[in-house]
Amino acid sequence: MYNLSDHCRYISAEGYPLTQNHPFITDFMDASFATYVRDNVVEVMESLKHRNVRRILLTRGHPDFQPHKIQKSGLSKYFNEIYICQEPKEEYLKRLILDDHTYFINDNLKENTIIRTTYPTLHCILFVRPEGERPYDTKDIGNMACFDDFCDLDNHLRLT
Repeated sequence: MYNLSDHCRYISAEGYPLTQNHPFITDFMDASFATYVRDNVVEVMESLKHRNVRRILLTRGHPDFQPHKIQKSGLSKYFNEIYICQEPKEEYLKRLILDDHTYFINDNLKENTIIRTTYPTLHCILFVRPEGERPYDTKDIGNMACFDDFCDLDNHLRLT
């Protein structure tokens, strides 16, 4: 069974050296994962579901931890398909059937930039993290559509 020690080893191997005693790990593993769900996500997911929009969750992470995290978030019921990969997302996307009505919504600017270049017909949208959590400067976003509120994102999707 996947445990905290396994998770620390996995995160450390990904370049984030953490131990079981690190406050981030203990707080994260003890918390309800629903606390990590951004405001208005449930309402937007219900709206997309009601409009019969195909909803795919593609997440990169450990295959034993990610299902637990997804289930604990309470969001799994809003997706038609859920995929967990360990390779870069742009590689995994080759396995999925995507069309020019597919939107790739992500909070990682580097991944979005690579995916937009690799899949030019895919609509890449950056979900901008709160100011204190941004690992990039907003000037680096360029002309990529970006939102910091899921209601604004939903309005954008209704118009396209």
